[in-house]
Amino acid sequence: MKKLVRQLPFYSILKRPSFWLIIVLFFSAFWRFWRLDFPPSYYFDEVYHVVTAKLMAQNDPRAYEWWHSPPEPETAIDWLHPPLAKLTQAASILLLGNHSYAWRFSSAVFGVGVIFLIYQLAKKIGLGERAAALAAALASLDGLLLTMSRITMNDIHVTFFMLLTLWLYLKWKDKPDFKNTFLVGAGAGFASASKWSGIFVLLPIVVDQLILLLQAKAVSTSWTSKKLKDQITKSFDLLSSVLLLVPLIYLGSYAQMFWQGHDLAHWWELHQQIWYYQTHLEATHPYQSSPWQWIINARPVYSYTESVLPDNNDNPQMLNMYIQGNHLLFWAGLVAVIFYVSEISLRILKLAITTFQLANETKTKIIKQTRTSLSAQKRSFKQLTPLLFILVTYLSFWTPWLLSPRIMFFYHYTPAVPLLCIILASLLVRGWDLGGKLNFFVIAVVLAIAINFGLFIPNWTGRIVTQDFAQQIYFPIKSWR
Repeated sequence: MKKLVRQLPFYSILKRPSFWLIIVLFFSAFWRFWRLDFPPSYYFDEVYHVVTAKLMAQNDPRAYEWWHSPPEPETAIDWLHPPLAKLTQAASILLLGNHSYAWRFSSAVFGVGVIFLIYQLAKKIGLGERAAALAAALASLDGLLLTMSRITMNDIHVTFFMLLTLWLYLKWKDKPDFKNTFLVGAGAGFASASKWSGIFVLLPIVVDQLILLLQAKAVSTSWTSKKLKDQITKSFDLLSSVLLLVPLIYLGSYAQMFWQGHDLAHWWELHQQIWYYQTHLEATHPYQSSPWQWIINARPVYSYTESVLPDNNDNPQMLNMYIQGNHLLFWAGLVAVIFYVSEISLRILKLAITTFQLANETKTKIIKQTRTSLSAQKRSFKQLTPLLFILVTYLSFWTPWLLSPRIMFFYHYTPAVPLLCIILASLLVRGWDLGGKLNFFVIAVVLAIAINFGLFIPNWTGRIVTQDFAQQIYFPIKSWR
């Protein structure tokens, strides 16, 4: 298979991951901006987000006040989330006008940015350019990232800033100077100012810093050793940046509200209202779902429908839109997660057993053999440390939702999907490098995901299909309807 690929024309260009990244970005931009104005009216949660963004564009203080009646029929003001994402949507309205394309323009831009950051993050973590390009390509074929990039909501914005923060953090690890320390705190601040769940981005950073501190302590003879002191200093500087900038940027995202004459007392009462609503909401929804359903793409969100006339053959037709992931991508990604969790766990267990054996061994010859084995195991485990960080990040973006006191929806899983794509891409590239029949398997997996994307595009973007086609392709599983 590899020999066949090398015989292709322009192979020198085709083998460059940067070339494929450009193709992927153009592909992603096309599907995010194509027919972005459809539907021309509000749909799903746009009844909250668009009307609020329009109020912000008009500098109307009602955008930050919780006691008003709906500004338009069958709508409501979204004061439940921090305003940064809606401010970008308001900027789009001011720039492009008050119409459906402008409402969603900001989401489409940030959606393309998410694909680019997936590439940069995978590359920065050390997985290589091929895995990075493949991760971006897989993400461009996902329905959840696509649909959230074509609707006026804040989830794709918070996803962008969470990925940006992770990338800035990896840059900080390479060079922990003042600039990079500041940027990590700023990135976390922008994520939190887009949606409260943006604070989840600090979980993998905290875990990684604790691991680095433990590693520094393990090789240090005392608490005053230079290596440990340097690590404590770097961790403290990063913590200080986060603790200072996250609250400041979050507060600064309400600058328009303060400019309109509201004070800190109003800001505090607003957040009491938000907290009470989020923790006391008892409403249910026919398309609510649990985090356990998200990982297998079991319960999409039905977001739009439109009546259509039958075609000339009286063949019943339908037009629907669902917020739904690419199920083949999700299922393959879940297998990759389970594989790497199992592999890393087994290697940690093996390291622990070997370390225990070394500590209790008395024979010199066996001690030398055990040390050699331990060194080899450590080198092997070190190769998986990039995946360990990505796995921790993926779990940090998903598991906190298990504790949520209110109803949840599938789109809350959006920030975790880029990490899922990176994990799957890493495993596929690893399989490809083993060669043989695995090359055909890797191609089959990617091709199946791409075909599934093509089949489901109408269901994600609102194109007319026959009822027979929809029944067979879109609704073979009852919970997908």
